[in-house]
Amino acid sequence: MKDLPRFIRIGDDRYNIAEIVRYGISDYFDDDNEEIVGRCLFVETKTGEDVFEYDEETVDFSIDRKVAELDKIFLS
Repeated sequence: MKDLPRFIRIGDDRYNIAEIVRYGISDYFDDDNEEIVGRCLFVETKTGEDVFEYDEETVDFSIDRKVAELDKIFLS
């Protein structure tokens, strides 16, 4: 049972914990790059060619809580 893959759900997606290589919060700036107008959670995996983004305005979860959950998995 120890070797079974572990997953985390982010929105409607499921990620294998072992395949996540980078995650965090990214800020969106206005056209003049002067003011933050939004934030998103990003996740990059070993097998994915894209970085998956979850915009704070469109998701039904707190990106701060999700990053805290990811931190608990990877940093403890």
